Amino acid sequence: MVKFFCRIKLAIPIRHNCRKDILMLRNIFLLLICLLLIGGCIFQAWYLKRTSQSLRTLLTQIRQYYKETDSVQMLNAYSHLYADWENRAFLLSLLLPHQQLDDIYLELFHLQVLLQGEDDIETLYSFQQLDYLFSHLTKADVLSLGNIF
Repeated sequence: MVKFFCRIKLAIPIRHNCRKDILMLRNIFLLLICLLLIGGCIFQAWYLKRTSQSLRTLLTQIRQYYKETDSVQMLNAYSHLYADWENRAFLLSLLLPHQQLDDIYLELFHLQVLLQGEDDIETLYSFQQLDYLFSHLTKADVLSLGNIF
């Protein structure tokens, strides 16, 4: 393969140390791949943290409206939460396991049914469950021994 690259006719004169040039290009290519991987990890951590904070803030607003028994504001806030979740779902599906996303979807549907009903205990449990699932978004990608092995 090295001979192939050395025989390519270019405007640049062929040198005898063509093998060193190819090795240097390979090292540069590997460095670029490593930098892209590190950049992707940093983006993932930043995006998951931002998403988790945003969703937890919306959930706190819904919980506050629920305590104040303001059903119109509560359902508006829920629709905003669900729309925000739908907008972020595609990118989250690339970054997280699908089982985790399915759990959040199911709990969001469950919360919608409970908000229209009258079961206080189940609704409070659903708020706690969603809060846990949203906070777990950032903890899923933390570098730890459990995630490595």
